[in-house]
Amino acid sequence: MQYFSDLKAKLIYVFRIPDAAHRDCVKIGEATFEDGDITLPPNSSALNKAAKERIDQYKYTKTAGIASFILILFAFALAN
Repeated sequence: MQYFSDLKAKLIYVFRIPDAAHRDCVKIGEATFEDGDITLPPNSSALNKAAKERIDQYKYTKTAGIASFILILFAFALAN
């Protein structure tokens, strides 16, 4: 018999855009973490890379060259 997990690895990220228009604002987001390793420590390089890839999908952050500064990252598992 084979068993399959319904758990999906997710990451939560908090970032800000360091400019006057976004002063005192943060964005909290969630993304599926393809690596699947939920034991990674918060703010690890693998989580940072996954969060940056997700943040770059926002309409203006990458195409307009808007810099973002990630404040915190952590991984968790979520059942479907």
